[in-house]
Amino acid sequence: MLPEGYTPEVGQIGSQLQSTFNLFDGAILNPDAALVLEYERMLDTDETVAASFYFLTLCVISFLGEYSHSDDRITALVHECFEGMDGSLALACEDILSAVWAGYSATEIVWLANSGRIMLDYLATYHPYSITFHVNERGRLDKIKQASLLNALGVDIPKEKSIIFSYRKRFNNYYGKSAFKPVRKNWLLKDAFLKMWARALDKFGTPILAAMVPDGTVKDPDTQQEMSQLEFATKLLANLQNGTALVFSAKDAGAGHSGQLPKVDAVATGGTGAGAAFDKAINYLNKMISRGLLIPSLVFDEGARSGSLALGMSHFSGFLQMVQALFTQLKEVLLDQFISRLITYNFGTQKDWGDFQKRQPSAEELKLYSEVFLNLTNAGMIDPAIEEDFTYARNVMGLPDRQVGTQAKAEKSYSRYLRAGQGGE
Repeated sequence: MLPEGYTPEVGQIGSQLQSTFNLFDGAILNPDAALVLEYERMLDTDETVAASFYFLTLCVISFLGEYSHSDDRITALVHECFEGMDGSLALACEDILSAVWAGYSATEIVWLANSGRIMLDYLATYHPYSITFHVNERGRLDKIKQASLLNALGVDIPKEKSIIFSYRKRFNNYYGKSAFKPVRKNWLLKDAFLKMWARALDKFGTPILAAMVPDGTVKDPDTQQEMSQLEFATKLLANLQNGTALVFSAKDAGAGHSGQLPKVDAVATGGTGAGAAFDKAINYLNKMISRGLLIPSLVFDEGARSGSLALGMSHFSGFLQMVQALFTQLKEVLLDQFISRLITYNFGTQKDWGDFQKRQPSAEELKLYSEVFLNLTNAGMIDPAIEEDFTYARNVMGLPDRQVGTQAKAEKSYSRYLRAGQGGE
C-alpha cells in the first residue's frame, strides 16, 4: 500500500543513450560497424565458425512448432498467412537469426490487403551493414533507416513495420553484441596459422638436395654452351626444388669419393614435428571457437576425443538449455513484433497473442514426461481438471490444444458405453 499523500511518478527520467555514439539526427552509431563485414567473412570462409553457427541456429529453428491461439479464427488466419507468404517462416527465422553473428537484424513486414483482411506477403530481412537505428532522447527506438551505395540518402522504415532482433542486447543497445566477437581473436590466429602451416609444409615437406660433381666442363643441351659441371648441376637442381639445393665440387669430397661420377644426396631438413605442432594449435583454436559459439566440446568434437556417455549427455543437455533460451527470445520477438500486429489489424486487441508450440518430443522424452505427470497427478501436485495444468501438460507432450472437459460431460460420454440396465443411454 502506498504511503499517504505519495503519488508515484510515471515515465522514464534517465536516458540509456550513450552520447559517444549519438548523432545529431537521432541516429546511433554501431561501435562494431567496421567488424560486421569481417564477421560475415568469418561465417563464409571458416568451416568451424560456419558449422557451429548453423548447428546452433538450425537447432533453434527446429524447436519452432505450429502456432496456436484459443480463438480458432485467429489460429486459422495465422496459418493461412504462413502458408501463403513468399518463402516460409523457417527461412525467415534463419535470416532473423543472422543477429547471432551480426549482433542485430532488421526485418520489414510486407503486408498484403486481401478481401478486406491484412495478410502477410513477405518478411524481408536486410543486410545488417545497411541498417541504422534512430532513437529518441531516452534511448528508445524511433525508426530504422536503410542506406546503401545505390541509395546514399536511404529510406526510413517505421518501427511498427519492423521486426528487430538484438542478440545479447545490453543497456538497450539495439545493435546488440555479436556472438563472433569473443572468438574473433581465435579466428585471426587460426587464419595466420594456416598460412604458416602451408609455408612450413612447402619448405620442409621435401628434403634439400645436395650434389657432388666431378671437375670439368659439359655442354648444356638447351643452350649448347660450355659450362662447368658445377654450374650445370646447380641449374638442374634449382628447377627441382625452387632454388633450395646445395651443390659441392667433387674435389671437396675427400679420399672416400672417386671424384669421377656425380653424387646427389637428400639432406634432412630438421622440420620433423612441425606438422603435429600446427595440427595441435589448429585443433585448440577450433575448440575455442566452438566453445565461444555455445557448442560444448563433446557435442561437436568429431570423435577426436572420447568421453563417457554420461558426460556427453550432460554436455548436450547444457547445449539444449542454451538453444531453448535463444528459442524463447526468438518466439517472444515474433509474438510481440509480428503476431500481435497481425491479430490487432484483423481482430482488434486481444488478451493474449497465442503461442508457438515447441517441437514434438522424442519417444524417450514422451516416456519420461508421462511418468513424471502421472506421479505428479497421483501426488496431487497437478490436477487435469485445472485448465493451467491441463494445458501445460498437453503442450509439453506436443499435443494440440483442447478445452478442459467438465465432470458432467465426462460422465455423459461414459454413459454411452454402458448397458441399458446399468444406466446407459
